Amino acid sequence: MFGFDSEGDLTQGASLLNKIVRPTNGSNNDAKPFAVIFMNRMIFIKFLEEKEIVPRNLLEDLFNEYRSSRVMLSFYKMYLQPLFYEVFNKGRNNRTASIQAISIYNNIPYLNGGLFRETIEAERDYNVENDGIELVLENLLEHYDFGQGREIDPNILGYIFEKTINFISGTGETNQQKMKGAYYTPDDLVEFIIEETVVPIIFLKMIESLRECGWR
Repeated sequence: MFGFDSEGDLTQGASLLNKIVRPTNGSNNDAKPFAVIFMNRMIFIKFLEEKEIVPRNLLEDLFNEYRSSRVMLSFYKMYLQPLFYEVFNKGRNNRTASIQAISIYNNIPYLNGGLFRETIEAERDYNVENDGIELVLENLLEHYDFGQGREIDPNILGYIFEKTINFISGTGETNQQKMKGAYYTPDDLVEFIIEETVVPIIFLKMIESLRECGWR
């Protein structure tokens, strides 16, 4: 997908990195964090489709609509960029008139999260060629089942994001990786931390509240 095999060697054929159009002052290295952000967003949307938070086949329907429109803009500029920045990242009343006029966006909620905010320099100046979009849709998003108990389960979403970031950025499992926040904490460790820290505090707060109400 990203042009490298499991050993870190270049692969033959098309890859997402080769299909990213960088700003005029950008470099190949600049495209790597953009590729990570783009893939994380696309994978997240697939889980939103499975939960029917967005239309069930949103990405596929948008791409089919684009193919029939014959516009000169790329699919990324025409549909995905507005979806990322103007739909998921804004409340319905704050969206531009042109976005509000597209009916398929009307039932898509404002997520109020950081995933669809601009996080790298000149992010809106990037583009993805249509061949790259097809590569992602056909080789990954439409090739696997996304959802609870399926091939790609939401429980491993954090793990996927971590490994993707580490592989593309080349940080590896080091202190640098942890400083960048690219570290997945296993579920059992999270449960242990919660049981040892959060649960006792909640228990004490409950006891204090009951005593204030006269409980002995």
